[in-house]
Amino acid sequence: MNTINILCCTDELYAPFYGIMLASLFDNNKEENFEIFVLTAGLKEKTIQSFQSLVDANHSKLTVIIVDESRLKSCPIREGDHVTLATYYRLLTPILLPDVERIIYLDGDIIINGNLKTLWEKNIENQALAAIIDEDYYGNERHKRLGIPQQIPYFNAGVLLINLKYWRDNDVINRCMKCIETMADKLLFHDQDTLNVVLNKEIKLLPLTYNFQRGFIDYAFYNDFDSKYQEEINSVKYNPVVIHFTGYSKPWHKGCRHPFTSYFLYYWKKSLWHDMPLVSIKPSLRQRLLAIRNEIIWALGIKKRPKTYLIEKQTKW
Repeated sequence: MNTINILCCTDELYAPFYGIMLASLFDNNKEENFEIFVLTAGLKEKTIQSFQSLVDANHSKLTVIIVDESRLKSCPIREGDHVTLATYYRLLTPILLPDVERIIYLDGDIIINGNLKTLWEKNIENQALAAIIDEDYYGNERHKRLGIPQQIPYFNAGVLLINLKYWRDNDVINRCMKCIETMADKLLFHDQDTLNVVLNKEIKLLPLTYNFQRGFIDYAFYNDFDSKYQEEINSVKYNPVVIHFTGYSKPWHKGCRHPFTSYFLYYWKKSLWHDMPLVSIKPSLRQRLLAIRNEIIWALGIKKRPKTYLIEKQTKW
């Protein structure tokens, strides 16, 4: 059986969410073997032991690699950013994992809801990576800010099938570092912006099911439009392979209204991190008023409810 390589980049703060994500990965891929690579600047011994116990129980392999953050000293992290320097670790993967030729990178705010073998087997021999278009595909702010032609898709970096051999052969690390040094003030979405600037003509786009972001079902609600991906969204919105909890509100926030929150809670309660408390957070007044406004508009028939909008909660129990 072929081993599927999985890449996680985390610090101690985000490690529990990666643990819960991995629990969902193993639960939905019982027939597969995995090697889990964790890039970190340092984790507590107890956290590493928890990862090891989880991986051992699922007949897979764990490799923890300490990252020298001095290599990333030019990478911008600004006050108020919701990410840490760990988001840039994946840029160093080709040299940190010299014997690995391909790997699936996964964000921590993800639940795996299906088998990843079909993703793993995608042909990217002549591409740097395969990815899924970003939920903000209809906008042009990022294209203008980064100087990317509008006709070139902007992809989300939360799920990536990476061709590490291609990266080594085509000097991708140095190209990314040069981009960071020259465009630091424009990289608002950090390594995701960097990868889009450097590799936008060297990628393969994949179906939305492999990185099903909140915006695919939510932005129709907030922006009153029907998505050009409407048919594809409707075909997978009840059972995507990868659920990505993009946006400010996360499923570990009490009262999170994401329709797939119960999927996260299901694996949280089953995981070694079930004692982790949920975080209290309230939606903004603007968000609450907008929700009430739209419900009234739809109820009165002034506008039709967007076909892609998923309002009902999905139950994992």
